[in-house]
Amino acid sequence: MVLCLSNIMLLPDGVTSTNQIVFEFMKDTTSPLPLLGSEPLTFQAAANAKNVRYLPVVSVVAATGTVFLALIASRAAEPLLLTLLASLAMLGVFLLFGLIAGNIRIGERVERDDLIAAFAETFDAGLLLTSRKGTVHYANTKAGDILGRAPGGETLPIEVALSGAPASSEALFRLTRAAAQGLPRQEDFELTRANGGAPRLMRVLCRPIQLPGREREFEPLVSWTMFDITDQRAQEIETTQRLESALGFYQSAPVGFVFADASGLVRHANATFLNWTGRSQQPAGSRLRLMDFLPVETVQSIQTATLANPAEAQSFDIDVSAADGRLLAMRLVVRRDRDSGLAIAAINRGTSAMLAGEEGAEMRFARLFQSAPFGIAAVGSDGRISSANGAFNRMTLEGAGGTGDQALDVLTYSADPLVKKDFGEALRRAISGQSNAAPLDISTGANKDVSRRVYISSLAQGRTDREAAIVFVLDATEQKALEAKFAQSSKMEAVGQLAGGIAHDFNNVLTAIIGHADMLLQMHRPSDPAHKDIRSIQTSALRAADMVRQLLSFSRRQPLQAEPLQLGELLTDNMDMLRSAASEKVDVKSEPSRDLWYVNVDSNELKRAI
Repeated sequence: MVLCLSNIMLLPDGVTSTNQIVFEFMKDTTSPLPLLGSEPLTFQAAANAKNVRYLPVVSVVAATGTVFLALIASRAAEPLLLTLLASLAMLGVFLLFGLIAGNIRIGERVERDDLIAAFAETFDAGLLLTSRKGTVHYANTKAGDILGRAPGGETLPIEVALSGAPASSEALFRLTRAAAQGLPRQEDFELTRANGGAPRLMRVLCRPIQLPGREREFEPLVSWTMFDITDQRAQEIETTQRLESALGFYQSAPVGFVFADASGLVRHANATFLNWTGRSQQPAGSRLRLMDFLPVETVQSIQTATLANPAEAQSFDIDVSAADGRLLAMRLVVRRDRDSGLAIAAINRGTSAMLAGEEGAEMRFARLFQSAPFGIAAVGSDGRISSANGAFNRMTLEGAGGTGDQALDVLTYSADPLVKKDFGEALRRAISGQSNAAPLDISTGANKDVSRRVYISSLAQGRTDREAAIVFVLDATEQKALEAKFAQSSKMEAVGQLAGGIAHDFNNVLTAIIGHADMLLQMHRPSDPAHKDIRSIQTSALRAADMVRQLLSFSRRQPLQAEPLQLGELLTDNMDMLRSAASEKVDVKSEPSRDLWYVNVDSNELKRAI
């Protein structure tokens, strides 16, 4: 019988080891490291405890072997022995076939400690395991390369390796203090080795290690991880320098760059564009918007055009307003970014050399096209709008669309069917090259209070599939409102003339009625029963005469007659008329002051004003 007992390590008296944890791969040396104020740990008692724990196992194995030998010596156990030998033979055959097939392999058993050591050596960082007092329990090869080694080959303690330079000494103080307190910490510092060589940038991390249930066996431990970040920091510095160089070129490029969000707020503009527009000295905290240097209709045109084709860059030749009011001729190349904002590249084309020649003429036409106060759009042979200026997009009815859409749908979005039919016929005739049609008035809006006057012109020469007709759109809303007011004033003037003529004739009738009523009152005494009725007739006739005077005043046929009046009495006399003019939900009250001054005014005009 062969008895194999592994993982039992006995330390003879008087022998110590630097690797205090019972791992085979940690037996670096048999002599303790020279650590200030540290005592090497031994585990003789732990080894004796393990021996005592294995004694019952040894006893059971010995008893089993004795019983087995007794059975072999006895002849009565011969059948049992034959059965056991047959079973072992069968197992041997299966083992042989398994070895031939390669399913069973027999080799040297790899210890767990060797696996851990091999795993630790694969790290490109120095790994160090110490106690809180600084006693080194384990260090991989990389840690020895970083910290250095003693003449005997042992890895130098971290206190000895990092105490040479002020920078590393200060970092070491903070790290050891955190390790003593059981706190994690990270430090980056420059390490200068005692044997010379270029300084290296190091990053050292310390973390406390807890061993639950084994606090009495092991003192608190600290894990140290060390990285050489010299190359990484050099790459970071190189990348930063490249970024600074690119940023400097971006700021001083001969092209202006502007980045704005979807609402038109400028997120960033380079120094070139700000210098061109005189906004390089913007106050701190001020926010620049596209509308600060571009007309509102131009911004709307750019927004509409880029929304129709967000992946394509589009060019606009327009005038950009500087901070002092100057206009700068620029070409803007615009496209949408990933956040639905606008990325704009501006080319200053305001020099005389750029304005000369064919290209300059084209640019001047583009500037006039974009800055026109009325809408202009080019319509292709398929009836779609191929290009439009900012004013056209601003005056597009109901905001129905712009470039790339059918002109018939855009301009007659909510118009009457008859108007839509007339416009479609006029547009068809213009595209086919026939004579220009008469202008059309298109009203839209919820109350049809928005009016546009549309002119359609055919291109006699230079017609292409992209540009077959030109559409001009003028805002006629104000003109229509003036026309309506003029028509209303004409109606009122006619009514006034009619009322004046009727009132003049009616006034002649009232004069006779009032005169005869006065004569009858003189012929009847107050006690006469008919006197009251005659007085009523006279009062009504006088009130009718007053109304006639108002009508004549309204028709401008009655001259103004100013006289001193008491306003309180005038209001009291007209309260019935005011109450009848107001609705039933309105309660009309008059509270005139007692000491009101007299006013010199035409009573009829004042009543009409009230």
